[in-house]
Amino acid sequence: MRRILFTTASITLLLCSIYTTAQQHDGQQRMQQGNGRMSMEGGFGTFKGSVIDETTNLPVEYANVILYKMRDSSMVTGGVTDMKGNFSIDKVPFGRYYVDFKFIGYKNNRVNNVMINPRQPDLTLGIVKLTPVSQNMEGVVVTGQKSMLQTNLDKKVINVDRNISAEGGTALDIMRTIPSVDVDVQGNVSLRGSTNLTILVDGKPSQITSLDELPASIVQSVEVITNPSVRYDPDGLSGILNIVLKKKKTPGYHGMVNLNAGTGDKYSGTINMNIRQGKFNYFGNFDYRHFHSTGSSITNLLYSTNDLKSDSEKDNRDGLSNNFRGGIDYFINPKNTLSLAGSINVRDFNESNNAITLFNTNPFSTQNSSEKNKMNGKELTVNYKKTFDTPGEELSADVLYSAYDRNSDQNIFRTDNILHNDKSNTDGINNSLTFQADFVKPIGNGGRLETGLKGIVRKQDANYTFSTFLTSTNEWKDTANLSNQFTFNDQIYAGYAIYSNTIGPISYQGGIRVEDQLKKIEQRTQNKTVNISLFNYFPSAHVKWDVNKTNAFQISYSKRVNRPSGRVLNPFINVENIYNVNYGNPYLKPEFTSSYELGHSLNFEKANINTTLFYRRTTDKITQITTRYPGPTIDQDTLKSTYTNLASGSTLGVEVVATQTFTNWFKANGSFSFFKANLDTYKYTYRYNYKDTTISYSASQSNSWTAKMTASFNITKNLELQLNGNYRSPVITGISGGGDRGPGGPGGGGGGNAQGKSKEIYWLDLGLRYNILKNKATLTLRVSDVFNTRSFKSNTYGSDFTTYQEMRQESQVIFLGFSYRINDYKQRRDVKIDDSSDMDN
Repeated sequence: MRRILFTTASITLLLCSIYTTAQQHDGQQRMQQGNGRMSMEGGFGTFKGSVIDETTNLPVEYANVILYKMRDSSMVTGGVTDMKGNFSIDKVPFGRYYVDFKFIGYKNNRVNNVMINPRQPDLTLGIVKLTPVSQNMEGVVVTGQKSMLQTNLDKKVINVDRNISAEGGTALDIMRTIPSVDVDVQGNVSLRGSTNLTILVDGKPSQITSLDELPASIVQSVEVITNPSVRYDPDGLSGILNIVLKKKKTPGYHGMVNLNAGTGDKYSGTINMNIRQGKFNYFGNFDYRHFHSTGSSITNLLYSTNDLKSDSEKDNRDGLSNNFRGGIDYFINPKNTLSLAGSINVRDFNESNNAITLFNTNPFSTQNSSEKNKMNGKELTVNYKKTFDTPGEELSADVLYSAYDRNSDQNIFRTDNILHNDKSNTDGINNSLTFQADFVKPIGNGGRLETGLKGIVRKQDANYTFSTFLTSTNEWKDTANLSNQFTFNDQIYAGYAIYSNTIGPISYQGGIRVEDQLKKIEQRTQNKTVNISLFNYFPSAHVKWDVNKTNAFQISYSKRVNRPSGRVLNPFINVENIYNVNYGNPYLKPEFTSSYELGHSLNFEKANINTTLFYRRTTDKITQITTRYPGPTIDQDTLKSTYTNLASGSTLGVEVVATQTFTNWFKANGSFSFFKANLDTYKYTYRYNYKDTTISYSASQSNSWTAKMTASFNITKNLELQLNGNYRSPVITGISGGGDRGPGGPGGGGGGNAQGKSKEIYWLDLGLRYNILKNKATLTLRVSDVFNTRSFKSNTYGSDFTTYQEMRQESQVIFLGFSYRINDYKQRRDVKIDDSSDMDN
């Protein structure tokens, strides 16, 4: 309780400090302006308005608004737009001005003869439109095709509504096309080389939404936030990916029906509807997905004794999912809106696996397993928003409840000289309640203050039962004592404050977030309880300098956290595989990362290039330590794995994202990312045969790079072709240290002084889109992994062994899709309107 009170007091003092600073800054500006012709004695007024994107009518956040004297072009004051595109600049001296509206990626817009005088002290300019610079193409009028990349002060927005290479697919297919993002063969998503990231849907975490089930057809854009401000939760060392879903609020009814079929027994369908009548906006989405996939893996382990152990696996997966999302917006009056939204998710997932192990080409063991999973989730969100007379002033409050449960049954038949028949069941429950309030207020001369409070209460409960069939007694019994129940209760209470403003062409924002976390970890089977309380703070800062309409620089900093999950906290010792024992550590501390970025944007009429240099420094890295204990024979060695906070490390990288319109029928975008990861020297001490042994791990580093390219061709007025290529370079992985195997003790940690190298991964996707029925409907053809090259291959080299591993999941699939848009906009022959807020493919 004392920490919570301290958190509240800290925020209060912080707000007072920011307000005082803003008032002092405002007073200094008034003193400076008083030396000119238009002094305080002449009076002051207020200048208000809003800025939107000309092609989409969406607000432009962080646009610069700068006032210049008409007489001598000297700059007087300025401001920055808020999240709604609104601006309000106080204390503007009476006089005649011209006003420049600027934002990177847009043409500058100048408004002349702006008068603020005693007769009109409070001037509302209305709506100012900015035109994206990359949309003026010779010989054709394209007034609504939104550019692929938009850069804001603290995020990049990737518009994916024209992405054919994800047609008929899921959000996971979209992620494969996003700059800085990589997806491996198992579907794991990484950002700038790190899988430690946070994925949001419409700005909120969702434990019932899976990327491999979320239809690509309902995704509007993906926000890549690599250095988030304190407005966001600090989780995710490499940043945040926010998936923005399509939602239309224009009057009338709108909808879309989407049907897809793919080779290998893959089918999906999506229905979207949106109705706006008077003060009410109703929206709903239902999607159905059935899929079948296959996979295989091979692992060859060669010992220094020339003994060879080979494992081969084949698996088949079948899944069925039904998702419903819906809600209502009630526009109480122009200043108050109440929204209610909910979602229900029902999933069934079955898998069968066949594995064979050979030792020196002789059968060692076989294993056949089957698994059935049933998952159910529901979420409910209530949101209230209130705006005030002052443009940009806004209050919002949210409550989110989420519940998710999973039941998993597994049967295993294993043979190693004798037959084993095992079965297991896992019942998992995850519940969370989130409440949040945010307030935004213009302050001082063109400044903006954002504050917020947030609370998260979460509970995880996992009950695992295991039993073996005993032929002697004809009964099922847990002879290995593997059954256990684990619960994890987590509470986080946080508050933040951000102040932003402009000084001429320079926009800046800075803020701090304070957080109190209470954790209760219970291993009920072992009757073990651990309570932990943590207090932390997370600052952030962003500065952008618009040098001119072509060049802009940006620098930013944030502090991030990776909290240990329940899987690595559970202290129960799992000996299901007697040769590979693992257990968690309830005393793990969070990892902390300081993230720095320096960026440059170069914008031309038909092209733009964004370059970013980034550096991340991580301390208290959660490290998995594996020690090897000798058995009677080499094939019976036992590996024991657990987790601890040991190492520190850093990542240095650079990424370049470029877009180019070559002709009115050909355009392309590409990205290149390079990462250099370093792991510092560290030591690990373990006890074996009543003796402490310390293993030293030498410093290590790994270099890797990725490249992506998307090319779009407008073959005819109604036919479009898109090619999407991906490449990931070889990567050095798993570098660690340790001693040789011997009778006196374990062989070492992290796989026994193992250094691995994964081979390059590359693939090409192809998509065709053909508009029919007067552009009301679309036919699509997509081929993923055209040349069937997407597979994972790696080698691992240890002091007394080498390993080769190859994994492949079904990736070469042909999809055929049909979509029909209900009550779509009428389109002129020379104008293509592609509002990303529409439900449009």
